[in-house]
Amino acid sequence: MDVMIDLETLGTSHNALILSAGFLRFDPQNCQQTFEDLLRETSHIVVNLAASYEDVCAPGIREYGNGGQINMQTLTWHLSQLPAFSSDQLTKIADLRTMLQYIGCLFPSGNDFPERVWANAPSFDLAILKNAYSRDAVPWKFFQERDVRTLLDAANIDKRQKEWLPNGLIKHRADHDAAWQAWLVQQAWARLWPL
Repeated sequence: MDVMIDLETLGTSHNALILSAGFLRFDPQNCQQTFEDLLRETSHIVVNLAASYEDVCAPGIREYGNGGQINMQTLTWHLSQLPAFSSDQLTKIADLRTMLQYIGCLFPSGNDFPERVWANAPSFDLAILKNAYSRDAVPWKFFQERDVRTLLDAANIDKRQKEWLPNGLIKHRADHDAAWQAWLVQQAWARLWPL
């Protein structure tokens, strides 16, 4: 089993504030699962910003739990996407440390440890998570990181094309994006390495 992680953040740097995370364990070789199947298995946590808030640095500069910073352009963009963050659709609301603990539960010791950790771009999602884990140990090893975009390019899959956009997908909602990315990995895997 592998792990897929997707973040929604309020910035684009490695120290961006994490707004929400979607994550699941999945089998990249199982191309029989649908987007809906994977979405049912996906956890979604929205970070409680009030519980994670720390007023540090100079006046007017705000940092949140483990140093997450807000980029105003990204915040403005997210505000234009508000239906994606409807409170009736949330699975859990937690502080940042609790969210990191939930993600850590995907990595049990022993034979059940995931083989790979996927993100649309590990240099974004996983780099931001590593920064958030800075006070704790990162639960995966660097050599497990895999890039969804690279795999899709190798399989000649353009996820913007209608055939790769499942019904019910809410883009830029972390649980939906994580399930969609896992489904795309399965489709690319089947195309590149048919059984």
